Amino acid sequence: MQNKSFIKEIAVGLGLGLITNILSSFVLEQTNIYIISSIFVLVLFIYYLSWIFVIKPLLVNRKVKLKDVFVNYKKAKSSINTALQESSNIKIMSVGGSAVTGDDREKMLDTISQRALAGAQVKILLLNPTSPALDARFDELRHMKFAKGQIDDMKRYITNSAHKILSRNEAIEVRYYDHKPVWRLYVLDKWAFVSFYLGDKEGHDTSIIMIERGSDLFSAIERYFDSVWEASQMIVRTNVA
Repeated sequence: MQNKSFIKEIAVGLGLGLITNILSSFVLEQTNIYIISSIFVLVLFIYYLSWIFVIKPLLVNRKVKLKDVFVNYKKAKSSINTALQESSNIKIMSVGGSAVTGDDREKMLDTISQRALAGAQVKILLLNPTSPALDARFDELRHMKFAKGQIDDMKRYITNSAHKILSRNEAIEVRYYDHKPVWRLYVLDKWAFVSFYLGDKEGHDTSIIMIERGSDLFSAIERYFDSVWEASQMIVRTNVA
């Protein structure tokens, strides 16, 4: 596919160059080989730069339906909150639940609770505090700021986040997943906000891409969430304090 695309780009560039040279020969009323060659090379060069830096990025963004890219969660949270307030289907995936409970005195949790009260379907995935995947994630971040022995604090934080979320509204569903975290997700009615768990960064510190529903990428992200949801453990509400 890449070879076909490259050949197509060359063919279009050569065609533009040829047409430009024919027109220039009529305009200049001469066939000076040096002038024609210079124009031909210049057109190819301009086309190549335009394709790489303008045309191709626009086509890719249109196909992927990439709306915006934010430096981190702090820059994206206003857009996320706005999208949450308009959503009837809310799917969130994180490690410890700070994506819901740790934001601005729990304003996001307030919004989610209100949406659930209004009939929205809310599904939240948190990393299983008893899973080896949590230990693996903890080891990745140990060199940053986590000291030995704080893994128990992390486990308690996840458990408390789950209970806090569930205590707000009985319509909210929370489940634990068991694999090493890669994505931090907000999948909503019109938009998906996607950030990443890297070996040297937490999810709220990585860039966030905003993708519109209707693209293949959005569908793949939602499909991933749904498959993890189906394979995950449901938290029993009777255990909530």
